Amino acid sequence: MNRYAAAIALGTLVAAMSAVSCKSCQKEEEVPPIPSATATPTQEPPMELTAEEDAGDDADADDGDAKKGGPSISNLVACCRTLAQNAKSNPNPLVAGSMIQAAAVCESYARQGNASGVNSALAQFGMKCK
Repeated sequence: MNRYAAAIALGTLVAAMSAVSCKSCQKEEEVPPIPSATATPTQEPPMELTAEEDAGDDADADDGDAKKGGPSISNLVACCRTLAQNAKSNPNPLVAGSMIQAAAVCESYARQGNASGVNSALAQFGMKCK
């Protein structure tokens, strides 16, 4: 009969322990809601970039290959390099990486003399090349 009494005592003990541990499981602390991360973007006017003309550019002005009426290639390249310089001073590494890539694309457009391509690359970051 000792085995029978021991089994009942053990079963009662297990049931009591389960009930005590289950009460602590039911107490759930109220978790505060996570605030939504909605940032309101601020619209800044586009930054106008101009590069100073070098005196050496006047000698190239007589070439028939130069496009007339648009910004010079050296001016476009200077605008793209300004974007690359701004990327180096940007504190956000993700934005800085995007700016560096845009500056590379911008410079490839600039070397082809494509002013609209340069301005489209710069427009992503609120800049414009004259």
